[in-house]
Order: sequence, then structure tokens, then C-alpha cells
Amino acid sequence: MLPDDITHLHVPGTPAVLPDGSAAIVSVLRPDLESDEYIGGLWLVPLDGSVRRRLTRGFRDTAPAVSPDGRWVAFARAEKGGKPQLHLVEASGGEPRRLTDAPLGVSSPQFSPDGTRLAYLARVPEEGRYEADGSPGAEAPRHITEFQYRSDGLGFTRDRPQHLFVLGVPVDETEAETAEALAVTAGDVGVRSFSWLDD
Repeated sequence: MLPDDITHLHVPGTPAVLPDGSAAIVSVLRPDLESDEYIGGLWLVPLDGSVRRRLTRGFRDTAPAVSPDGRWVAFARAEKGGKPQLHLVEASGGEPRRLTDAPLGVSSPQFSPDGTRLAYLARVPEEGRYEADGSPGAEAPRHITEFQYRSDGLGFTRDRPQHLFVLGVPVDETEAETAEALAVTAGDVGVRSFSWLDD
């Protein structure tokens, strides 16, 4: 293996299987030497062994979730150098619609059991933080009083706790533009994971 061969390392994410069991939606990422970032999109992979096809063509599309009726795929899309935002696309293909504008990005989208709502996690910055150019030198000093204050790949954790948000699934372009998320949790303590109840 040579150093340039690293671009051939394609890493699939956790698959989201369509309700009828006919196919799975999988995020496939690979290192891109030019941008020095991981890039990739979502693929529709039929489970009968037939030919897979590309579902999205974003810079970095990850974390697919399929609606209970199999019509929609929600996912996190990050533009080059940007934070991942929640997007929605029909499972049959088409142009994805952006649903969020979270300053620090979103993760872990999940449809409600009835398919009318989407829940996701997003980090909420402390007032006055992460608004400058994003470099550590642009941030005000921090007074660290605990042992665990940073995380690999994330950085400081105490001034940007992760919270749970829910929004209605928009059925058309107008609804997508006006979709408002409801914050389910708030405060200094963050949420790591969540799950919908059947009812």
C-alpha cells in the first residue's frame, strides 16, 4: 500500500433499511487529499444483489434515516468546511431540501413512528461563543474546572452542550423553508442519544 492509496479506502456507515426490506440506504465516505476532509454520499443498495445507485451527491452526506412509509430519507449534509445540516430527499431520488441552520451542525436524525416528525441532536453554543472565524485564537479564554472538558474530533464540550430538537416533516418546498424546530431539552447538561416510543 502506498500513501496515495488512502483515497481508495471507502468506509460505509450504518445502513438504514427501507420498510419493505427491498433496499438499504448507506453512507459511503472516503478521504479526499485535495480538501483534507472526508467526502461521500448516500447510496441505495438493493438487497437482492442488483446494481446499487447513488442517491445523493453532496460534499459529505451521512447518517441516513428512512421514514416508516419508505417515502423519505433524512440525512446530515455538510458542505466543504461547513457543519452538517439536516436534509430531506425522497427515497426514489430528487433534489434534497435543507431543513436546519444549526450553527454547530446536527446529527442522529430519526423519524417518529408515525413519520410526521423528525428528531435530531444539535450542539447549542454558549452565548458569544463560536460566532467568530472559528479559530481557537478568536475565542475568549475558558476557566477549566473539571478533568473531562474536551473530546477528540470535537474540542471543548462544556460551552456547547448537545440537545434534542424535533420538527415536522415538510411535504413541500414551502413547508421546508418555514419549518421550525422545537427544542425538547435545554441547559448545561447535554443529551448523547434518544429514542422514540411507539406511542
